[in-house]
Amino acid sequence: FDRILVYPNPSNSYFNILIEGSHDSGSMVFIYDILGRELNRIEIPCNGFRFLWPENRSAAQSLASGFYFFKLVGKRGEVKEVKKAILLK
Repeated sequence: FDRILVYPNPSNSYFNILIEGSHDSGSMVFIYDILGRELNRIEIPCNGFRFLWPENRSAAQSLASGFYFFKLVGKRGEVKEVKKAILLK
């Protein structure tokens, strides 16, 4: 069972992203805005992987308030889970 946790949600600056479950090398997290534009793609190197998004202060300042989507995809292209998060500035 693979899952993606996004917190805090809503957030006013950064999201903590935690990927749980057993992952094959090559699993990815895709991050999209409300218009479906891909903003980031992050390879998951290990089980229990955690990262911050956006990854730095200047990237955080350039993001608009709104909905963002985090999609966990297995190495064969299968969608494992999608989470919606809200950024409020």
